[in-house]
Amino acid sequence: MAYFVVHYTYSADADLAARHRPAHREFINTLLTDGLVASGPWVGTDTAGAMLLFRAETADEIAAELDHDPFLAKGVIVDREIREWNPVIGVFAP
Repeated sequence: MAYFVVHYTYSADADLAARHRPAHREFINTLLTDGLVASGPWVGTDTAGAMLLFRAETADEIAAELDHDPFLAKGVIVDREIREWNPVIGVFAP
């Protein structure tokens, strides 16, 4: 299994995000049994967004799961990038 980092970029519409955040967080919590290691919003940035860290076989596997995120369906997520990550030092290193 590999690690993958997902970068979400959110809409500038903070009210839209606030309305759908409970459903989004409920959905994200279900991914804890599907390889999600950690998730959370960026802090102190000009552009709203979040990072998610997964362990999975492929990026396509993660994309298929994240396609069901209520934030995506409601237009809160305006961009999503999934990249494989190779930790060589630290707690995630082999």
